[in-house]
Amino acid sequence: MERIRRYVTEQGRIENALDKARASKHRAWSIGRNSYKVRSFTDDKTWYLLTVTPYGLTCNCPAGQYHKVCKHAAVVALRLEREARQ
Repeated sequence: MERIRRYVTEQGRIENALDKARASKHRAWSIGRNSYKVRSFTDDKTWYLLTVTPYGLTCNCPAGQYHKVCKHAAVVALRLEREARQ
C-alpha cells in the first residue's frame, strides 16, 4: 500500500510541475546534445542546466539535486514532447 501511495504522490508532483510549466512562458534552450538550460522560475538571473539521460532528466536546481520533480525538467519534457510530434 505504501508503494502505491508513493506512486500516486509522485504522479501528482509530476502533473503539478507540468501544469506550472505549461502556464509559464519559460522555454528550454538547447545548449548541446541532450543538454538544455531553463531560467529559474523565481530568479531571472539564474539558469539551471538539464541533461537528458537514459534514466530521465537531471537538473542542477535545488529540487533536482535531491532527485525531486522540478518545473525545469517539466519545461524540457514539454519541449521534447512537442519535437517528437513534429
